[in-house]
Amino acid sequence: MCNNHGFTLLAIPALTCAMLLIVSTAPRAAEPAPQEPQTAAEFIKRGGASYRQNDFPAAIRDFTKAIELEPENAGTYRRRALSHSKRNNLDAALADYNTAAKLEPNHAQTYYNRGVIQARRRRTQNAVRDYGRAIELNPWHAASYYNRANLLGARLGDNDAAIRDYDKVLELKPDHKNAHVSRGLAYARKGNYDAAIRDYDRALAMNPQKVSAYNNRGIAHRKKGDFDAAIRDYDTALEIEPGNRLSYYNRGVLHAQKRDYDAAIRDYDKAIELAGPVFYTMAHSARANAYSSKGDYDAALRDFNLALRKSPDNSRLWFRRGWFYAKWNDDDAALRDFTKAIEIYPKYGQAYNERGLVLTRKGDYDAAIRDFDKAVELYPQFSSAYRNRGIAYRKKGDLDAAIRDFQKTLEIDPTSAYAPAELDLTLRMKNGEDIVEWDEGKTAGLDFDDDDYSPLW
Repeated sequence: MCNNHGFTLLAIPALTCAMLLIVSTAPRAAEPAPQEPQTAAEFIKRGGASYRQNDFPAAIRDFTKAIELEPENAGTYRRRALSHSKRNNLDAALADYNTAAKLEPNHAQTYYNRGVIQARRRRTQNAVRDYGRAIELNPWHAASYYNRANLLGARLGDNDAAIRDYDKVLELKPDHKNAHVSRGLAYARKGNYDAAIRDYDRALAMNPQKVSAYNNRGIAHRKKGDFDAAIRDYDTALEIEPGNRLSYYNRGVLHAQKRDYDAAIRDYDKAIELAGPVFYTMAHSARANAYSSKGDYDAALRDFNLALRKSPDNSRLWFRRGWFYAKWNDDDAALRDFTKAIEIYPKYGQAYNERGLVLTRKGDYDAAIRDFDKAVELYPQFSSAYRNRGIAYRKKGDLDAAIRDFQKTLEIDPTSAYAPAELDLTLRMKNGEDIVEWDEGKTAGLDFDDDDYSPLW
């Protein structure tokens, strides 16, 4: 709008807006590219940012540059080791932790982290030593006690030492979320199911939704013979987590022990439906045993075959199918499977024993005796193998050797249900009595109690 003097009102504001518009639409100058790190500290900083973004190859490159610039910095080796471990490159991670330990021999975290790598590589004794060194340097490091306890108990079978370490964990961290469950497992492995149940109770008091505690407590109740309590625990676990395959599997084991094979098979069906590779094999094997107990030969064989196709290097599966064949009097197939189990695991004493029984039944007493020899060589307290060898010797006509083996059986196991009768029979034969032997060619009373599966926490 203009007045009589010819001035344009609003001209300045209009111009101002136009100028602002021009400024706002003008192209921005390109931002300068980030400067490449020059110092070790700068490479470490950028490597740390890449690590936090899960870009582990980039982190490794930067930590490597930092090491080139400062090769005596133990912390950079630890950082690079962590990045290697995230990529599952355990050899490279171990090498970096080794260097870090040489450069900084009193750094507890180095030994703890290296222990984790050693455990992942199944170098159990090395891992235990590293956790021990971490504890020497930092006696308040609960994680080192906890990890060492897991290895001592689950892998090395030293449950007393494991329990002492779990005690220390709970002294340092009374609210540790997993220590009660893990200590309960150690007690259970010792057969102290009451103590195990107390620990599972404590874990559930801290977290009533902890499915692993219900699973493990159910196992302890089953081992004590309290089947109703076990069922309640498995049922509760499945209410909390309806897709928990362990609960279906363990409940199936319980049903099989109660000889309710139909219920067991239903639970194994569900476990197989939900299973990953390990449980697929275990559940098929367990279901095969249930079918076999029901007398359904074909269904049992199908399950064993499925399990073996999935896990062809599982010596225990070959052994179980061999036992199944032996039970159904298919001796040649049984021999093949026991032999395969031994090829995979040459120290499989039970497989030598069972193969010896089949060989005895086939009349090949010398071969049977060699298998029993191997079984007792591997397990000198294997009372059944001595008894079975005694039977083979007696059938071969070597009554003195048979008598020695039956006596050895009773020395190891004075409560043996069969050895006294075997010894009496052999002594009577040696005294010239006219005796007809009964058929002893059956497998030695194996009644498979499928293993429960106990999660560690």
